Amino acid sequence: MAIDPVENTPAQVEVSWVAERGFTLVVIMGILLVQFVLVSISFPLDELLSNKPLFHIDAAWHWYHIKIAEELFRSGRIVGYDPAFNAGFPEGVTYNWSAKFPAALAILCGRWFSEIVVYKLYAFASALIAPACVPLALYFLRMKRGQILAGALFGILLWWVSVFYWYHTAGMVSFVAASYVALPYLAKLLHYLQEGGGGGSLVGMGLLGALAMFWHPMFPVPVAMGVSLYLATSFQQLDFKRLRKLFAIVPVLALLPNLLWLYPMYHFQKVFVPGIPDISPYGKIVAASDLWKELVGIWAGNAHGSKLYAPMALAAIWGWFARGRSFTERCGRVFAILGLFLNTLAHLGGAIPFLRFLQPNRFAPVGYLALCVPASLGVYVAWENSRTSHRALARWAAKMSLAVIVIMVVYSTNEVRQEVSWTHVGHYGAPPPEVRELGELSRWVLNWLERDTSEQGRVLFETSEARIHDGAHMAGYYAHESRREFIGGPYPFANFAGFWDATAFGKPIEQISQPTFSRYLDVYNVGWILVHSTAAKRYLDNMPGVVPVAGYRELKAYRYERPLTYFLVGDGQVAEQRTNNLVLDNVAGSEIVIKFHYVPGIKSDPHTTILAIRLMDDPNPFIRILNPPKRLRLFM
Repeated sequence: MAIDPVENTPAQVEVSWVAERGFTLVVIMGILLVQFVLVSISFPLDELLSNKPLFHIDAAWHWYHIKIAEELFRSGRIVGYDPAFNAGFPEGVTYNWSAKFPAALAILCGRWFSEIVVYKLYAFASALIAPACVPLALYFLRMKRGQILAGALFGILLWWVSVFYWYHTAGMVSFVAASYVALPYLAKLLHYLQEGGGGGSLVGMGLLGALAMFWHPMFPVPVAMGVSLYLATSFQQLDFKRLRKLFAIVPVLALLPNLLWLYPMYHFQKVFVPGIPDISPYGKIVAASDLWKELVGIWAGNAHGSKLYAPMALAAIWGWFARGRSFTERCGRVFAILGLFLNTLAHLGGAIPFLRFLQPNRFAPVGYLALCVPASLGVYVAWENSRTSHRALARWAAKMSLAVIVIMVVYSTNEVRQEVSWTHVGHYGAPPPEVRELGELSRWVLNWLERDTSEQGRVLFETSEARIHDGAHMAGYYAHESRREFIGGPYPFANFAGFWDATAFGKPIEQISQPTFSRYLDVYNVGWILVHSTAAKRYLDNMPGVVPVAGYRELKAYRYERPLTYFLVGDGQVAEQRTNNLVLDNVAGSEIVIKFHYVPGIKSDPHTTILAIRLMDDPNPFIRILNPPKRLRLFM
């Protein structure tokens, strides 16, 4: 099928781009208003400043990182020793990929708002600004008014009726927002390569890149891919002086401020090893067939499609045939290829070892977000061909394509209505309201911890990939609020001293002999156990010395009948165990070995000789102290 190319003359481009500035601002304001109304309904708005938490799926885990960041900040640190999990491990920026930005906001706003309110304000604001990034990107790419309108519509619909909204309500707020921000950022970089600009523009882009990378470390992925594709497809049009200036300033300014947290994250994840195989399934599924399933809108199994994807892809194909040589049309093809590359990465990247840490599956909707650019251009191309093409087949194909696009956009708009509806219908994200009271199961867990446990020992806590604890990863909240230490958590698949879905210490619990399991309980000073899986209950019900004490729904609690002590060698008491503050008192013995992990950088006050000693098959050593004083404090 031949399609008549649609080209813009240079005069049209220049006049159009200058004239669209005010129009783009109006569109952005309209998008902000519409998004504000929709998010206010689903949130809802009257809970924005309440004390009810936003704890769906990963959000509770991010809350825990925010609390730790606040506590560390008070002592002037970004990494510290956290005794609450894994028998002690380095916390702070070390494992915090997504909550650094809201943690910084909580620190800045802590005088006025609690961290629960700050996180809700952050989630609300992130939802508000994300769709507005699409018309801004199209403006930078010199799109016309109709194209900007089409892109704005695609952008807001994509946020609501794709896996993006599930990501957002699941706690991946930073990733979704950073993905949307990457679109105008990439467009601005390409605009600079085409049109140039002053040094201030480059400095501004570098600093904005630093902020966006702090927002979420995956922000550079689509940006770097997009710039690379532009360089490859527009080589003959490049001004190499601009290119050298851009590479000399923007990446350096974007990276340097982030070394403050990038280096400790790299360092401590290297010295405090997980000790278990990379078995986490999150975002690493390899299935080429899911690409086609998602394209046609199938949401089943590991495929998370949207009915909006196919019409966007169809419009993007028309955009590809805008065969003019202008900057706008070249960028349309660059973003079309970028969308294809990101989807290929999403569904096949998990098979490549050095890409697995990116959790490639998450980039599938980012690929469709990139298609907003060629799709916006394609709607215009199809419209022009439907009216003016000299070929009957091209006119017919254009009209049919426009009809499909319009029908599916109307369908997706109705899906948005359902998404914000509080009625019992299917939803892409968490059903409204997003903000809810703490669940009954969580209240029972906190009551049990307060009633039946103490700070003299740890709780072996079975976390859940399926998030059975009120639909969230709640271990961090439970530990922080109850002032108890857990073995297991704060997230599944994280560490050797973990416990999730009948897998304990890196092995299925039923494959661990009872004497070995008892030894684990002794080494980690476990006094109580809380499980949910049938296999764990069956194992513990037949274990000597383990006594059932309580239960609620699928949860069952046990007490391990043994003397509790944090001292393996020597004697004493743990007088205080808080973030980066472990106080030992009444210490006796020429040396002590305590049931806390050793971490490079740990120190004592007063100064003592601190050594590492390995116990059982834990890959991380424990703390051995020579000639300890009667009282000392351990910290990083």
